[in-house]
Amino acid sequence: MRALIAVMLYLLPGPVLADTAEDILAQARADCAALDGGTLTTRREALREADLTGDGKPETIVDSRGFDCSTSAGYWSGTAGDLYWVVVGDADWMLQAQDWTVIDWNGQPILLQWLNGGDCGGVGSQNCAGALVWDAYGQTLMSIDPESP
Repeated sequence: MRALIAVMLYLLPGPVLADTAEDILAQARADCAALDGGTLTTRREALREADLTGDGKPETIVDSRGFDCSTSAGYWSGTAGDLYWVVVGDADWMLQAQDWTVIDWNGQPILLQWLNGGDCGGVGSQNCAGALVWDAYGQTLMSIDPESP
């Protein structure tokens, strides 16, 4: 159910939840348990840190690629990619991508996303990428795409 909500929330701009990384993991454990009593285990890549705001302090990124539910191999994944959450302070953004990385461009951190071709107006197998940057004034992630993050 959370995966369906995630897809719907992905279409909304701005932070849609006010969870911490621990809250996100607790929800993932509950979702997994609701699937025939599954048990969630997490690998190291489930929690990552990256400075996205440029203040020298890392933000937390919760990446479902590091989740393993014993009763559902792909609960947080699909052809559009995997769900991940960017946590900045007390706000978070739920995103979906096939892969992501953070780069530095002229001293500004940029979150690059490898997306499903449908996100760029094509079909799933076409190449598509997006970029998000932190806007300190608006306290939000910004992109050229008005529906992102």
